[in-house]
Amino acid sequence: MQKPLTVGIVGGGIAGLVSAYYLAQKAALSKLPHLRILLFERSSRFGGWIRTDQLGAKYDSHIFELGARTLRLQSGNASLSNHSAINTLKLLEQLNIFDDQFCPIEKSSPANKNKLLYSNEKLINLNDLSLIFGGKPLRYPPIVYALYEYFSKEGRFVVQDETIKSFIYRRFGAVLGEEIVEYLLDPLLKGIYAGSVTNLSARSVLKTMFEREQRHGSIIKGILKSKQNKTANDSINSLFNDLNLKDYASILNKYAIYYLKDGMETLPCALVNHLQKLSNVEIIPNQFLQKIQFLEDHVEISTRSNEKFVVDHLISAIPAFELANLLDDTQHKILRSQLNQIAFVNMFVINLLFRKEDIFPKEAFGYLIPTREHSYLLGVLFDSCIRHQIDKKKHGSQLTVMMGGAWFDELKLGQLTEDQLIDIVMKELKKQMNLDEKPAVYSVARLNKAIPNYNVGHQALLDDIYARIRHDKLPLTLVGNSYRGVGVNNMYLSLIVSTVILVFITGGLTIDCPSSPSKWCESKEIAQACDVTEQCKAYVWKTRVNGERVNLSVYYETLCPDCRQFITSQVWNAYQSILDIVNITFVPYGNARELYRPETKLYQFYCQHGAEECYGNLIHACLINFYPQSEQHMPFIYCMESTEGEMETVATECAQKSAVDYDQITACTHSRLGNQLQHEYAVQTENLQPPHQYVPWITLNGEHTEDMQKQAEKDLIGLICKSYKGSDPPAQCVKNL
Repeated sequence: MQKPLTVGIVGGGIAGLVSAYYLAQKAALSKLPHLRILLFERSSRFGGWIRTDQLGAKYDSHIFELGARTLRLQSGNASLSNHSAINTLKLLEQLNIFDDQFCPIEKSSPANKNKLLYSNEKLINLNDLSLIFGGKPLRYPPIVYALYEYFSKEGRFVVQDETIKSFIYRRFGAVLGEEIVEYLLDPLLKGIYAGSVTNLSARSVLKTMFEREQRHGSIIKGILKSKQNKTANDSINSLFNDLNLKDYASILNKYAIYYLKDGMETLPCALVNHLQKLSNVEIIPNQFLQKIQFLEDHVEISTRSNEKFVVDHLISAIPAFELANLLDDTQHKILRSQLNQIAFVNMFVINLLFRKEDIFPKEAFGYLIPTREHSYLLGVLFDSCIRHQIDKKKHGSQLTVMMGGAWFDELKLGQLTEDQLIDIVMKELKKQMNLDEKPAVYSVARLNKAIPNYNVGHQALLDDIYARIRHDKLPLTLVGNSYRGVGVNNMYLSLIVSTVILVFITGGLTIDCPSSPSKWCESKEIAQACDVTEQCKAYVWKTRVNGERVNLSVYYETLCPDCRQFITSQVWNAYQSILDIVNITFVPYGNARELYRPETKLYQFYCQHGAEECYGNLIHACLINFYPQSEQHMPFIYCMESTEGEMETVATECAQKSAVDYDQITACTHSRLGNQLQHEYAVQTENLQPPHQYVPWITLNGEHTEDMQKQAEKDLIGLICKSYKGSDPPAQCVKNL
């Protein structure tokens, strides 16, 4: 009898808890109902930075939240639409805490609508900013900024990543860009990441906006295009088949955010209670880990108390730097170094309760503070306004102050005593919201390395980390906010993780033999499943001696009309008729130009037909990398070059028709690998002798002449047949002789 498989989860924060929850749930419905799950937590409490302190009857049962205090019901530009938010609601229901704990805030509520900004010694309500007529803090109406970005031809080029400040300045220019960055994005991202726009990655933090701009050459154009293509298929949606969106329609339409009545820690507590009732889940608190070793057929987890645990697969739900410290420095030196490159910032979270009622200058969610104001504070949350539904019956007013982040060391906050911190906070509150009252009770919490900052190159770093894990064949899965997303709703990733891990530990997906014999030789895997490998080798996969083949190279760019005509007629006909005597090599670069950017160690590209063409070239480069055989990539290239339309839509449709994994291609286009592939094609094109003068440009067996080019454009099959020196020419060549 085969021994039960065991998955170890390191870290009892929200990411670790929901990973255990969904993994147990999925396992119960799969072929592994007896999968064993071990969850390790170094302290006696679970939930990570989600912590709720109950103040008790003395302070009218107010609560202090250390971490998140609300969850969003609208996911904005998230690629999964509302699935992640709905998945969290579904989880609350499954844990039987929805009815008792769910406290929604209406979209029309001041706590949702009013977002305040402290600027020029005044609190400004961003809700008063009119699209057409404008308002503070911007110099012009927002429509002016949008129109400038839409029509601007400046700064339209492909770049793998850049800082948020650089991204906005590139698209809106220095004058308009400065206002957008300093008055809007700078304070907003301080509130989310406690990070600086001069370091944070546009590609990772403004992911959807950045990708749309790269594909369409304009942020606004990308937004408009996305609205037209709302019905586009999302391959990840299949993971949420058990979610009925209609069940939550009324909630999504009426409410924007919500909180839990007894505090956010209710959620991790409910998860722990649920997991403790499962016979195949073991929760192990108070375990300080010493080392994690990946051995030949298992993972060994060692604790400081000299206990050893053996698991088949490991899920790391601890911060990246903590995982790095547990890995062997010799065996996993590269992976340790990569994990340690993910930046984190320190924070102070200060909760204050005042006896006085109505201390707030305006009922709102709170206010944020631009860096240009030189304040010690990042922002202030009006907790009593947010929790008005529950706290309206309580006496006093409560708020939370955030300090530090990317400015923690610069402000020397770590050197201050608690009394000094409170003194600074009270002076700032008096200046900013005219609050001149001592708090009845307060709490000062220092959160060391609390929030990851996705700085420039973060996505490329993740690609390198995942590539290293695959290269070393480690049974390791990474979850948590070190990698993707800092919001609690991002725990939906654990649902995806649980599905992926089940595939991994059951040995992957098997290939069935197709019923049609015509498909038996489509790949080596299918041939093996059908037990016809030798027959396919003898009769189908038989190829000519490679030295006899003619080598045709096509240098092109994806939106060039002449290139498209040449590929969809001459090259396509040759592919269909005489592929057995010709090696066709595509070089998707053409008349583009590249510029190396030392700050990102990446190349940016300028294309003859704009950013859309650069993106198309990149898609083709990644396609050819993953599907190197002509039979694999030619149908996709033909489909794209013969179809008019928006690049992303066309590519998605062509991938479906050509059996190409477009998720893999998309990941490549946004990776360091894609950038390097494009650079290699640039070098190959620039090294042509003689130098290319136009596109399409062809070489035959490494040579190019004007006569050869003219004949190729007129009769490529005839040119290849004439150049073929092998025996037994194909029938099409005999006709052309």
